[in-house]
Amino acid sequence: MNVHGPVPNWNALESLLENWFSLQLNRTSALSFDSTIHSWDTGLLAAALFKRGARELHCIKSGEIRSVTQPGLQHKPAQHTTETTVYNKFEELWANLVFSAPGTAVLCDKNFLRCHPQVEDQLRRARVPLVQMDCTEETKTLHTAREIFSAIPASTQHIVIMGGGICCDLGGLVGGLLGCKIRLVPTTLLAAVDAGLGGKTGANHARAGKNQIGLFVTLQSVDVVTEFLSTLQPSQVREGSAEILKHAFLEGSFTRWLPALNELQLQASSSAVKWANFRELLLNNLNFKKRITQIDPLEKNIRALLNYGHTVAHLLESLFASAQSNKLNTPLSHGCAVALGQLCFLEIGWASSAPEGYHNALVQLLQNEGIVYPLKELDTISVTARKLLLQDKKNTDATDFGLVRCITPQYGCLANLEAIDESQLGSLVAENTALIHVDELLRELKNAGLFS
Repeated sequence: MNVHGPVPNWNALESLLENWFSLQLNRTSALSFDSTIHSWDTGLLAAALFKRGARELHCIKSGEIRSVTQPGLQHKPAQHTTETTVYNKFEELWANLVFSAPGTAVLCDKNFLRCHPQVEDQLRRARVPLVQMDCTEETKTLHTAREIFSAIPASTQHIVIMGGGICCDLGGLVGGLLGCKIRLVPTTLLAAVDAGLGGKTGANHARAGKNQIGLFVTLQSVDVVTEFLSTLQPSQVREGSAEILKHAFLEGSFTRWLPALNELQLQASSSAVKWANFRELLLNNLNFKKRITQIDPLEKNIRALLNYGHTVAHLLESLFASAQSNKLNTPLSHGCAVALGQLCFLEIGWASSAPEGYHNALVQLLQNEGIVYPLKELDTISVTARKLLLQDKKNTDATDFGLVRCITPQYGCLANLEAIDESQLGSLVAENTALIHVDELLRELKNAGLFS
C-alpha cells in the first residue's frame, strides 16, 4: 500500500473517463457517476483528471453534487513559488540534489540516459531508486502512468524527473497522484522553456486526443542544465524555438530577441549550439512563463493565452496520431504544429500587430524542418477534425453550439504584467480570445493553406 493513501482503482478510473469522453463532455460539465458502481473517491479523482480538472461531480443515485479539487496541489498556489535555475554542467546540479533525504526516487527518460550515461552512473553509485520511461506520444497514456506508479517504491516522498516534455508530463502526473514533492529537470529545449514549468501534467486519450487527462501539480523547482541540451538534434532545437517565438509574441519582445533567435537557428543547423551563449534567452523564457503561472496557476484567466497556436497544434498532433485511419502521413513535432498554428492565425488575421520579421521567422523554421503544406485535403479529415476541435480541453459549454475557443492575441498582450490589476484579467483574456464556429475555423485554416 502506498504511504500517501490507497492505490487508485485504475480500472474504475479508466471506465469513468472513457464514458465521459464518449459523451464528448467538457471540463465545465457536471460529470455523472453511479455510486452503486464507483466510490466517491474514485469519481472525484477521475473528475480531477478529466481534461485536467472538471468543475463538478454528480451522483445520479442520490442527486448529490460535489466540487472537484486538484489532489496534486500540496500548497495553495498563490503561496508557492517554483524555484528556477539554469546550470551549465550536470555536476552543478548534482551538488544541489539532496538524495540523503529518505524517500527520494528518480524518473528518467530512457533516451536521455542513453545520451548522458554519466547521470545513470551517478544515480547507481548513490543507490537512488531509478525508474526508466519510454517516452513517446504513443506511450503517453494513463496505462503508462499506472505502470510508473506501480514501479515507484511505496515510501517515495520526493520525485526528481529528468527528461523531455512527455517525461515531465507523465512523471508529474504520477507525482501528483502520489502527493510527492516534485523537482523537474527538463532536458529538451521545448520542455525547458514551456512544458517543464507551470505544473501542468498530462496523458493522451486515444479518442479525445492530446493531454486530455491530467492534473495541475505544485513543483518545488525546475532546473535546466545546458549540458543536457548539447545532445539535441537540430529538429529538437527548432521545436523549442517555436514556443520561444510564441512567448516573444505574447510578451512583445520579438525584436529584442530576434538576434539571439537567428543565431540559435544558425547554430542548430550546424549541430553545434553553444548553449552558454543563450543563457539569458533561456532565463527570460523561464521567468516569463513563471510570472504568468504564478498569477494564474490553474489556468482560469491569462494563462490560457499561452495556448496561442495550440488549438491548431493539438488538432494536427491528434490527426497525426490517428494517421493510419485518416491517411495524414506528414510527420509533425509539437513545435512544428505550434508554429503552424501561429502562422495560420497570422495569415487569417486572428493574431494582430505582429512586428516585422515574425511571420518570416515562423516560415523559416518550418522550411528548415521540411514542412510543406497543405498537409492534406480537408474533405478526407473534416469529420475527425471537427470532433477533435470540439473536444479540445480549452473549450467550455460553447461546444453545445459548435463553437471553439481560440486564442487570438494582439502582439504584446502579456507585456507589463506587473501593471495589470487582478480585476482587469478577465477583460484582458476576453480581448485576446474568440469563440469561432468549428466549420468556420476549418474553412479559414483551408484558406490559410493548411489544408487543400
